[in-house]
Amino acid sequence: MIERDHPALSIVAQCRLLSISRSSFYHEPAGETERNLGLMRKRRLRPIGFSLAVGIARRIRLPLSPL
Repeated sequence: MIERDHPALSIVAQCRLLSISRSSFYHEPAGETERNLGLMRKRRLRPIGFSLAVGIARRIRLPLSPL
């Protein structure tokens, strides 16, 4: 995307061409904490409730079949 050592275009010029701020180019994300990663895993693996499943099925118009 942006080449630090571009022979013709400075970093400022490249950032302008891409319509991003120079600080966005230098920004390094901090990452997620172990606590947040654990909460995300827990939420992803949590089973959805029956009423939520029924609501989703109705919204996308799927027929409900008995178990």
